[in-house]
Amino acid sequence: MSSRRRFRTLAPASLLVAGALVLGAIAPPALAVEGDEPTLAPTDSQESVPSDSTNEPTPEPTPTESQEPTQTESQDPALNESTEPTPSTEPTPESPETLAEEPIEVPAPAPVLSVTTVGSTVLTLPFDDGYKDFSVVHILSDVATSVVIDVVDTTTSEAFPAVTDELALVEEAEGYGAEVAIPASAMPAGTYEVVARTVSEPSAASTDGPTITVGSGVAKTVSFSPSTKSFYPYKDGRYDSFVGSVSAKDETGTALPISGSLVAISGTTKRIVAMAKATGTSKTTFSVAGLPVGSGTLYASVKGPAGAAKVSASVKATFAATQITSVAVAKSVSTVYPSKDGYNDSVSITTNAKASPTGTLAVTGTVKVTLNGKTITSWKLTKSSTTKFTWNGLNNKKLVPGKYTITVSEKGPQGATKTASTTVNVSAKKLVTTTTSTWVTAKRIITDYEPYDMNEWGECTYDRAESVWCSGWGTYSGGSLSLFAIGDVSIPSAVRSASKYGVASTRISADVSYLSGSASWLYGYNGDTSVVGSMGKGVRNLGWLKLNGNPAQLDIALGLGAYADVVVDRFKVEYQYKVLK
Repeated sequence: MSSRRRFRTLAPASLLVAGALVLGAIAPPALAVEGDEPTLAPTDSQESVPSDSTNEPTPEPTPTESQEPTQTESQDPALNESTEPTPSTEPTPESPETLAEEPIEVPAPAPVLSVTTVGSTVLTLPFDDGYKDFSVVHILSDVATSVVIDVVDTTTSEAFPAVTDELALVEEAEGYGAEVAIPASAMPAGTYEVVARTVSEPSAASTDGPTITVGSGVAKTVSFSPSTKSFYPYKDGRYDSFVGSVSAKDETGTALPISGSLVAISGTTKRIVAMAKATGTSKTTFSVAGLPVGSGTLYASVKGPAGAAKVSASVKATFAATQITSVAVAKSVSTVYPSKDGYNDSVSITTNAKASPTGTLAVTGTVKVTLNGKTITSWKLTKSSTTKFTWNGLNNKKLVPGKYTITVSEKGPQGATKTASTTVNVSAKKLVTTTTSTWVTAKRIITDYEPYDMNEWGECTYDRAESVWCSGWGTYSGGSLSLFAIGDVSIPSAVRSASKYGVASTRISADVSYLSGSASWLYGYNGDTSVVGSMGKGVRNLGWLKLNGNPAQLDIALGLGAYADVVVDRFKVEYQYKVLK
């Protein structure tokens, strides 16, 4: 490891000052002056030695922690010619008071460094793929200094140089700082603390710096989602493709730039399509047209910026046939009467089919009309949508009665042929117009009356001959009628049921045996449809009236003028309608 990477710590200034005080506490030897020559003053141990000392060696005192070992006198007489102390040639040590008075040099305090993040703290490898390659941090110091940047593995404490060029911090609002980009290439995948440290004395390093996470760029988890899982692979451009959404993340949970492929398998057939490269979610359109019908799977094989490809979980898929599942045929009537009389001269044939998938499919099909297995007429089908045909009921342009079979057959692009059939009768009958008439006594029809004269003397009487005699008096308040008589008759069911063949008509005749004065009468239905005319002696009618709406009864009424008399013996009710014969 280079000397740049060694962390150096200066001793606190307080420790240096304490050391100086300890050194000053060690007292130098005292000097005694005799005359003009200084002499060593005897120590306490020397004062305790008798003046008539012998040449026997004096025991050497044991050094203590506060004393330096002393040197004993030599026994060589030549070295001890004189016991008198000689002046010292060494400089006289300064007194502790002198040492204390000199200024003590205290080193400058170490800078206080801090690191904060500016942008993302998550990087991914490889470095040169242009995706999350740098993390920007801000360095702040309380004094001007230059720094380099290390990153320290939060697990192993191994340090990696991140920025080796000295970064001179410049003055900012709150100190001295700078922003610096830390490249992902400075370290392997992992989690790191960013540390800034000075490059000159006094040494300092930041603590509790931010952490940055470096992902490997290897796809660890892959997400794959198809827009649909049910397909109809027949090549008609319908329901035969899907959009696959794919994304991948590394171990940090960061979405990666990805490439790779989508795979579809049906039976033993596999199809692979390169997916669109993207950062985040890739969306790729995949066509399964032409794959065999059956069950299969879909999945994605994804590769991140680094490492091997990762395969997603597979999704089950179905590949169904584009086919007709059922057909139906309907007829407008059960019996055709081809006599061209306007009633059911032809039959309308309607076909439709259910398809899978839903919608209109191209089909190969026919509609046939047969009699005893022989085809009378037919039509082609090309679409599965509802189709209508009309048959005139003729067999080779002839009216041949019988029960005919109508059969429809359809086959889609795939799958089996589906059929359906129905029958229709052909009849030689035709519509003819018939007329019926019935005489009804007047007494059975005219059942009520109302006089309009002031005294209400007008009335209708009934004799044994079933006739009705009505007499009117004067009119009231300038009116034109003196009496009004009414009645009704039911329309026969045969007439009403014939309305399916066309509109029936009715005509009523009045048989009048006596008439004095003026009188009028009417017949009609529903109160608003009627014919009106004057009444005369003898048998008279007001013409034919169409029975629109198939009414159930007819209304008949008589109106008498002032002082009129009329005797009605009977009414003739006629109907005209169509029947099949």
